[in-house]
Amino acid sequence: MLSDQYYMDLTDFSYELGEANCLHFAFPTIEKLKERYSCVEDCGICLVALVPISEAKKNDIKIYCQVSGGVATFSRKKKKGFTKIAVRKIEVVQPYELTIPEREQWLWNNADAMASVQKGLDQAKAGEFAEDPSMDDDEDSK
Repeated sequence: MLSDQYYMDLTDFSYELGEANCLHFAFPTIEKLKERYSCVEDCGICLVALVPISEAKKNDIKIYCQVSGGVATFSRKKKKGFTKIAVRKIEVVQPYELTIPEREQWLWNNADAMASVQKGLDQAKAGEFAEDPSMDDDEDSK
């Protein structure tokens, strides 16, 4: 059974909650969220539920929480007065707006270049790096 429901910045929920060292917040109404965050028009809004840790599901984010004055404050690290809970996304109320800077749009529009970049990122993630070139074979140094 779901517990209290709150609204939060979709970008915070999707990319930072449980990862970043800073605190994150959820609010009882969209209006309260907009009072605190001016970027929600671009960052999006989602409805979340605070769920007892005993009822957590695989995709829930396990985090420490304190509710005070109707605002839920989340912390990755245990703090005095915070309880471990799970945060579950219920629905996206307003999707975030993905804006690709003009100087980077060429990459998103070029499938070969994007595939090459993705391959390089995957190789780096796997620890696969090219060997350092030998300076002994350098034609310019002869």
